[in-house]
Parts: sequence; C-alpha cells; structure tokens
Amino acid sequence: MNAPTTAGPCWSTASFGAPVSTTATELSELAQHLQRCRQLSGRWLLVRCGVDAIHRFMAARLVTTLVLIALLGGTSLLVS
Repeated sequence: MNAPTTAGPCWSTASFGAPVSTTATELSELAQHLQRCRQLSGRWLLVRCGVDAIHRFMAARLVTTLVLIALLGGTSLLVS
C-alpha cells in the first residue's frame, strides 16, 4: 500500500476537544502568506493589474495581436 505524501503543512480548523494551539510550521506559513499579501497591495498594484490584463488579452489573441503589430509596423514604414 502506498503511503500518502503531503506537499505542505496539514491545516486543521478544528481542535477536536484538544487545547487550541499553532505549530511553528503554521506560524511560518502564515507569516509568508501575510508578507505576500503586503507585497501585492503595494503602490504598484494598479500598474501590475493593468499589465496582467494586457498580458491576458494578448495571450488569448496572440495571432491577432501579431498581425496588428505587423500592420502597424508596415503602415508606419509606408507613412515615413
């Protein structure tokens, strides 16, 4: 029989009658999570959201985007 493997800490939201306590691993993971949250809500959040939106738009329409870039490049060469 294969033994189950866990990739990370096992989170439990119930104490099942035992005293409520946190482990060092849980506190470490919580600290890392809070640090990531603070980083994401920094000054550049609006810029990052805009860049992500542009990236999602272009990734979904890669061929169309490349054709439009080629057309704009060709048009600018003809105009100049």
